[in-house]
Amino acid sequence: MKRRRLGVVLSAATLLLAGCAHAPDPDPGWRAQADAARDAALGALSDYELTGDTGYEVMGDRLLDRCGTLTSDQGGFRDRHVEGHACTAVRTVVLTVPKRADEDDTAEHLLQMLDAAGLHDDVDDADRPGTYIEHYFYAGHGHQVHVRGIVETDAEEQRIDLFDDEYPWLYRPVVISETGGWLDGSPVRGTAIIIAISITYFDNVGV
Repeated sequence: MKRRRLGVVLSAATLLLAGCAHAPDPDPGWRAQADAARDAALGALSDYELTGDTGYEVMGDRLLDRCGTLTSDQGGFRDRHVEGHACTAVRTVVLTVPKRADEDDTAEHLLQMLDAAGLHDDVDDADRPGTYIEHYFYAGHGHQVHVRGIVETDAEEQRIDLFDDEYPWLYRPVVISETGGWLDGSPVRGTAIIIAISITYFDNVGV
């Protein structure tokens, strides 16, 4: 009896795996759709002017363009069961901070930079956190823009790289393009301003 029950369970599991392993792409033309929207998104990110006042030196300005695939199971055995795709471009800008500037002054300068670049939302300034700012807004190009800015008092390249990763862990992203280099070969030491602007310009997950 136990052997028969085990056989039924194994047969059901085999059918389940067979059904999921070869699930078709939900939209075979997704790459063409993503390509059609890419230039506008990358252009919008490049247009934002992010330069600080005297003493705030831009050490790095990198633009990453990633497309990721979402699967029904990230454990490995059903990773061909595609649920959808998404493409996100992320621009990360790093500025060094003058030694004379304290944390409050730097946080205020970060806010002023975001406002001057048009990277603001409708939240009252008084309601915004001091050394970390995060919000979403819809820009003129129709895409939602995700803005993150932080005053990092112990900046390291590894921690700065975290701002480049906009994808949740469920996605398997592939870098489509990368421009601008990274930090111009110079390490950042001490306090820095890190600004990351993200636009998800294609998403067919759940469609």
